[in-house]
Amino acid sequence: MQHQQNLGGIPFAVVVLRARSNSYENTAPLMTELLARLPELTPGALVTVSAN
Repeated sequence: MQHQQNLGGIPFAVVVLRARSNSYENTAPLMTELLARLPELTPGALVTVSAN
């Protein structure tokens, strides 16, 4: 995504969750890292949170 879109001009951050599926069981374990990274988000930022 970072190479496909110009995110510099958007007024919000984009968070990509990389999990086996979008089910609660697969995304819930990512929430701890996501919450910890929220303070670093700035407009135009791209953050990927992965299960690996």
